[in-house]
Amino acid sequence: MIKLSRLDKHPDIQSDLLSSRNIDDRIVINKLNYGISYFHYDTRLFNTHNAMLMFEKDFPPVLYVPKSDIFQRHFLPSENTSYCPFKGEANYWSLSVKDEIIVDAVWEYASPISKVSVIENHMAFANQHSGGDYLFYNI
Repeated sequence: MIKLSRLDKHPDIQSDLLSSRNIDDRIVINKLNYGISYFHYDTRLFNTHNAMLMFEKDFPPVLYVPKSDIFQRHFLPSENTSYCPFKGEANYWSLSVKDEIIVDAVWEYASPISKVSVIENHMAFANQHSGGDYLFYNI
């Protein structure tokens, strides 16, 4: 078991041992071959064996987790959106844990462009959230 506050500190990522799916020169998506959970302080926000890690040129890695593996009660839909020419339109969700709300903490591409259609029905978690830890297991 490995506990990390940043995804890019994982030994497989640092040693480039992930099996890559090159989308183009800009985006690489990797299927993680082990379980992962994310805790915001002591609250578990997801538990999955089906996460993917996206590496996009000029950005830190982003974890994509199936919506079915996320504890939805901790997420509130946001009015905010953004557009990426490589992925499509993103919808945001705010994180609500105990008395704390982190605005636009995660996002999803409900209808991603075809090159990255594999991220459909997934929510994106940035490389690092304050107060949180990623727990990798079955390694």
